[in-house]
Amino acid sequence: MSRYLQKAAGYNNLPKELMELIKPEYEFEAAEIIARLVNAGVVCVPRSCQSTVRLNIVREICKDLPISCKLEERSFDDNSGRTYKALVVDNV
Repeated sequence: MSRYLQKAAGYNNLPKELMELIKPEYEFEAAEIIARLVNAGVVCVPRSCQSTVRLNIVREICKDLPISCKLEERSFDDNSGRTYKALVVDNV
């Protein structure tokens, strides 16, 4: 396992602790927000990383949550033709 995934694995207890405080009817919504917060933290670092690295970090930290994460290529609204990889969180 790569070093960045080992570090991410060290944090996967935090989402579980938070989910214990959430009512069962809100589990998916809370898990989705946790995944998006992890994603935002990785996206906002000064040195960018590859999208697969970002996805691997989100998946590793959120692996015990009732969600499935993937990336989906999307276009910016402008006419530049530029695309980005958006995080998509699904309920399992």
